[in-house]
Amino acid sequence: MTTPMTTPTTRSTLTPANRTPTKGDRFQSTNPEDFPVPYGKDEDWRFTPMRRLRGLQKNDGAPAARQRITVDTAGQAGVAYSEIPMDDARVGRAGLPVDRPAAEAWTNCPVADHISVDKDAVLTEPINIVVTGAGDEVTSYGTTVVDLGTFAEAVVVIRYEGDGVHSDNLEFVLGDGSKLTVVVWEDWGRTAVHLSNSHILVGRDATIRHTAAVFGGDVVRSLPHVRYAGPGGDAEMLGVYFADAGQ
Repeated sequence: MTTPMTTPTTRSTLTPANRTPTKGDRFQSTNPEDFPVPYGKDEDWRFTPMRRLRGLQKNDGAPAARQRITVDTAGQAGVAYSEIPMDDARVGRAGLPVDRPAAEAWTNCPVADHISVDKDAVLTEPINIVVTGAGDEVTSYGTTVVDLGTFAEAVVVIRYEGDGVHSDNLEFVLGDGSKLTVVVWEDWGRTAVHLSNSHILVGRDATIRHTAAVFGGDVVRSLPHVRYAGPGGDAEMLGVYFADAGQ
């Protein structure tokens, strides 16, 4: 069990000597300089075509845009969308970047997109989030936080579309007894590149059903991490992809 973070600061996780480290124990930091520039020989990146990332594995000082995002709550009571500062305590509770591209996304985001569902609210319609690429060869960064109160229930659909070079951090924070269904739909244009860190913090007796579906893009790389803030939590992670030649 991992205690939720309250402030987004650099940290690393130490594991007991008698336990094998897992991906959940990986070093985390919001500072890109804490991570080496990844290369194809690195174990974490050896299956990634580095030459096709268009510089997203490192920031060469080129201008970058904030992610283009729309959030449709279907006018439902008990749910709200807002932009919050990156140093807000609500950002980083589920986890921090575990690689350089994600840390670059964190550093280059002026604000986080925060979607909150009130405690005890049971939404009858999905929350639809659409992230649109900034354009072919244009780099963009994003941070999106979905925050459920205790005993809340919601369905969230996140769709990526268009073309561009995009890196982002996704966070899902589940209060005790809450239930969340997430569909991440990667429907990028053929030339898009997307690198993503996804962090999930599951409260006591909370449940998440997370499905990732990848259809588009040139290169799409997603790293999911799940942590539990109390006993009884349940996470189901599913994924499906269809790749054409060269994807």
